[in-house]
Amino acid sequence: MLSEDRYQFNFAIIGDTHVKPESGDQSAPWKVNELATGRARWIAREIRRYSPRFVIHLGDLVHPVPELPTFDQAVALTKNVFHKHHNALHVIPGNHDIGDKPNRMMPANSVRDEWIAIHENNFGPGWSTFDSGDIRFVLVNNPVLNSGSPI
Repeated sequence: MLSEDRYQFNFAIIGDTHVKPESGDQSAPWKVNELATGRARWIAREIRRYSPRFVIHLGDLVHPVPELPTFDQAVALTKNVFHKHHNALHVIPGNHDIGDKPNRMMPANSVRDEWIAIHENNFGPGWSTFDSGDIRFVLVNNPVLNSGSPI
């Protein structure tokens, strides 16, 4: 572990937690997805051990996309898993959150403006900046770039 005199602050970056309801969700046939929520809980505990100033989540918070019936349950579970970091959690949406760029080879459906609105209602704006000390962080909603969305 670094001594405190060697850094200004610490922070955590996580992504692809793919939290899903622990029962009733059949959004992914792979066994590894059944372990996603447990992994997210473990990560949340590990992050707390290091007391970061803030946490950046790089997207794909939940696995079921917004059109699936288990989506709201997964969002509530995600908020519960990361509730200790709530006031210092910065979120960038991923393809499972708002959709993919239009390409039939991509795993999720194309970006949908209504999914963007749902994501922002649950986790805040997809574009943001914040300062920590002398450092400015710029968070970009990557899935919308070249997606055809007017956003």
